[in-house]
Amino acid sequence: MLLEFLQALNSGEKTPRDLLEICLRRIAASEPDLRAWVEVSPQAPLADGLLNGIPFGVKDIFETRGLATEYGSPLYAGRKGASDAHVVSGLRRTGAVLLGKTRTTAFASFDPAATRNPRFPGHTPGGSSSGSAAAVAAGMVPFALGTQTLGSVLRPASFCGICGFKPSFGLLSCEGVLPFAPSLDTVGLFTTTAAGMAELWSRGFGGRCDAALLRAGLLRAPDGLQTLLQLGRGPLAGNERIAPAADRDAPVRHRATRIGRRGRAVRLNRGTKLERVHEGDGSIELRLRVGAAGGGEVHRPELLAGHPRVLMFLRRSRHRGRQRERYRDDTEPSNSHDSSLNDAPRDVTRTVHPGIWRRIPGTSTP
Repeated sequence: MLLEFLQALNSGEKTPRDLLEICLRRIAASEPDLRAWVEVSPQAPLADGLLNGIPFGVKDIFETRGLATEYGSPLYAGRKGASDAHVVSGLRRTGAVLLGKTRTTAFASFDPAATRNPRFPGHTPGGSSSGSAAAVAAGMVPFALGTQTLGSVLRPASFCGICGFKPSFGLLSCEGVLPFAPSLDTVGLFTTTAAGMAELWSRGFGGRCDAALLRAGLLRAPDGLQTLLQLGRGPLAGNERIAPAADRDAPVRHRATRIGRRGRAVRLNRGTKLERVHEGDGSIELRLRVGAAGGGEVHRPELLAGHPRVLMFLRRSRHRGRQRERYRDDTEPSNSHDSSLNDAPRDVTRTVHPGIWRRIPGTSTP
């Protein structure tokens, strides 16, 4: 869809207004069933650039000036953002049109959004970036922003049959994004195809596609060792302007060496999962307490009751937090699971979580 929109603009067949109207018509037709959006309110771009006139959606944990920023929770219903998150303002400066906010699981955690899967009616679109993936899959918008701590971009992309991309950790700024586990949180992207993703990465973020680094998510040492040592550049490698500092690779280089000696398949490790739980505990508990207090001293337990999975997560994390340091450097194989909504679409469960490991970039393609 992104490539088609760009071609239509370049040929003069369509204007930016025409593309916006196409998106709005599709939203009007499908939104009552899919419930992918929190708010649709097109915002003018901040400057001209390589994405002039291209609409995009933003997950509802990104700050957006004047638009709903509710974190997927009734505790923050009606809240408006005071400013744009760094990546949102950057895209608007390339000429992209902020179309609105897409639904997320509560606090990008476990309590599901109401969004449904446009390709598999009756099934979950995956979480936590549920609305962004569903909106792109339904053709409501050419691309959308999401976030991933463990699988919140690649899982919904896989479930909805579109392309999801999680860049290297730290490559895109999380400034203005609700934190879950800051040592793992990563801004991610959704498009309908891999070709569209490469074009978005080039136009929106100054990157380039390096086919030599396009690898499967499951890495086996020593064959995957060189890929691990090049993590800072990622499968869609950024140019020198956005490449991370060399010292950021040091801990990854150390781990890669250990993995190479072990010679085993690299899966999402136990330590990373415990770190997610430990940091997520603090982030979510803070948001629950602030939101439930409503800015004052009045506690609102009836609203906290609307987050049963989050509350269960907080209880479990007390124990897991004590184990965090013990498992911090663990690289044992570990499987993951989908914790949002109910059943995944048939025949796609095996495509989820392709061995993502802390700073490794990953893609999910249809």
